[in-house]
Amino acid sequence: MSKTLSVKNNSETVISLGKMHPGQIKAYLALKPHRYKILRCGRRFGKTEFAKIWIGQGLLQGWECAWLAPQHKIWSEAYMEIKGTLRPLWESGSMGSSVIRLKNRGRLDFWTLGNQIAGRSRRYRRVVIDEAAFAKDGDNKVDGSMMEIWEKAIKPTLFDYGGEVLICSNSAGKNPDNFFYNICTDRSYGFGDFHATTMDNPLLPKPDSDESLAAWSERRARFLAELIKDNDPLVYQQEYLAEFVDWAGVAFFAREKLLDQGRLP
Repeated sequence: MSKTLSVKNNSETVISLGKMHPGQIKAYLALKPHRYKILRCGRRFGKTEFAKIWIGQGLLQGWECAWLAPQHKIWSEAYMEIKGTLRPLWESGSMGSSVIRLKNRGRLDFWTLGNQIAGRSRRYRRVVIDEAAFAKDGDNKVDGSMMEIWEKAIKPTLFDYGGEVLICSNSAGKNPDNFFYNICTDRSYGFGDFHATTMDNPLLPKPDSDESLAAWSERRARFLAELIKDNDPLVYQQEYLAEFVDWAGVAFFAREKLLDQGRLP
């Protein structure tokens, strides 16, 4: 099952935003009623593809939108892919100016998290915050923290239109100073949360061109079993199950792994 989101512009050109796999469709439907949305998911679930489709919907309506990520390198790939998808509506913009402008008046601004003036003087209907767990820790009194930027810079941009935000990330530990941990675990922040694991992407591993369904299904089962066998349990919980792991007191290099036949080398 897949879902294709598309729209026709004035010249009757069909623009397809892409297909969602069943896990993404489930997330889309669950998050739709919420203004403030969280997609917390394991590696390779497809959160960035999900976010591109969601923000693309807004852009095709001619809306003002924004995309934020911890580093330029992270958002620059999204910039190029969104630009390619919306090329028939392209009007102006560049990666240097961090903006895409469309003929239907749609606009997408790109910001780097840590920029304390991100979104100031702007008004947005939709905002994506990608990899939010990896922005600066701290409460809203810490300069440059993700919580300060959300509450003082980004959240006010949604006031004009009653806009929506989609915050996507894997977890990054059980950390009371971490923005993503707080909005996921404290309902007073007002977010609706959808949790997905790596295994909720039914398209991985990608099948070979000449591989039968039975052979692929067997390989997928083996692939998933190896994720558990070949990873530290806490790494597996965090990276693939997207759970909040408490790393306090955990030794990354356990003593027994440093020994040679029971003795230090």
